[in-house]
Amino acid sequence: MLVDAGMTVDRSHNITEKLTLAIREHYPDTVLTIHIEPCRGDCAPGCSSDCLLNTQERQAIASRYP
Repeated sequence: MLVDAGMTVDRSHNITEKLTLAIREHYPDTVLTIHIEPCRGDCAPGCSSDCLLNTQERQAIASRYP
């Protein structure tokens, strides 16, 4: 899962815990692994099509990384 690169590890962990609990409510025997990666705004077409950020926000993030 891509998250804001400036997000703390604790905040990222809290998000994955909530997702895990929500998924296990519907699929109790599920074994689930969520891997966190920092979003750098250099999205592939598939990524940006599902992104919650608009183009301007993605460009702002990308401008932070050479």
